[in-house]
Amino acid sequence: MKDNDKTGHIALRMELYESKEDEGVCSYALGMQSRIIKDSQVTASSSYSNYYKPSEARLDNINRRWISATSNLSQWLQIDFLKVKMINGIATQGSRYSNRWVKEYRLEYKNSTVNTLNNYTMNSEPVKFKGNSDRNSIVYNALHNPILAQIVRIVPIQWQGFIVMRVELYGCPYMGSYHDGSK
Repeated sequence: MKDNDKTGHIALRMELYESKEDEGVCSYALGMQSRIIKDSQVTASSSYSNYYKPSEARLDNINRRWISATSNLSQWLQIDFLKVKMINGIATQGSRYSNRWVKEYRLEYKNSTVNTLNNYTMNSEPVKFKGNSDRNSIVYNALHNPILAQIVRIVPIQWQGFIVMRVELYGCPYMGSYHDGSK
């Protein structure tokens, strides 16, 4: 505040700034690529062999990746953050050495207070995310409605060759409390 010398009135000038999730605020890599997420926190419905186990599904992992034992709609890759995080993006890659990748997938998630997995939805319909169209490019998808989740499950819907994935999730720690609306 400042006293206006000419009129004797007090004047106030204020600027308001808005931060947006999609402009990079709260959009940090959550630890797949950096291995902050430990191997034991990454599980899957199946894996082709111990060499292609779920914990190898790390973005830009040069020599490894997750490959499911079979390619069907019952396969999934799951990351447990151990604490609730605000998730607002996901990046995927296919196999580095062969023409195998996930072309489309959906997300399921839960927080620490809910026992069942929820579909990530928009207008009450599960969202189908566009995946990869080649083996090595990184495809990023923003979650326009960020989720609070401890566990995120990636469920492949369409694939090229076999179900093969390397992934990273983006967001930030959740600092608030969570209430699911019950009692």
